[in-house]
Amino acid sequence: MLGYSGHFVYFSGPECDPIDQTYACLYLASKMGCHVKGQVLQVCNGTFL
Repeated sequence: MLGYSGHFVYFSGPECDPIDQTYACLYLASKMGCHVKGQVLQVCNGTFL
């Protein structure tokens, strides 16, 4: 099953940069993210979806 599922977890897009994760942190720390509660933000360009 693990060998079969490997085809569906790789996204052939561009790599995620550290600045993208920084933008997510800045969003959560800003007033725009004040109502975001109990969410997990995956900033990985869909690699692990």
